[in-house]
Amino acid sequence: MQILFSDRAPETPVTFVVMISRYQGRWVLCVHRQRDTFEFPGGHRERGETPQEAARRELFEETGATEASFLPMGYYCCLKEGQTPSWGALFAVEIQKLGPLPKSEIEKVVLTERLPPVAQWTYASIQPHLLARCCACGCFDGKQLDSLRCDK
Repeated sequence: MQILFSDRAPETPVTFVVMISRYQGRWVLCVHRQRDTFEFPGGHRERGETPQEAARRELFEETGATEASFLPMGYYCCLKEGQTPSWGALFAVEIQKLGPLPKSEIEKVVLTERLPPVAQWTYASIQPHLLARCCACGCFDGKQLDSLRCDK
């Protein structure tokens, strides 16, 4: 699989959003009800939503965040042989206020100073690249990147 990044909006519709998120100096990770792995908040756009609107809605649904600052980090696409590429919008997010977790597919929210090993991530072949993109742009402290392998 190859991951492409672009600062310009793709010609095809953006179908999903991912938010690399922090709250009070800690990473914000989600655990889906049907999995026991970690993932950054994200999800699919609903009809008529902009990527920014989808990001705000998904962040609330998956974390309970009621106040947050969003920094658009561009777009990315996962290219897999034989599949039609789909594009997502990436955001770096600083959450100011967390409320209760709404009823959703998310079982729990994990706040952590140290990211878990990549092998425990739901999308281990994608998420490290997204995190690295945000950290490379100076959004977050990049010191943890040394322990992450993006080529797994």
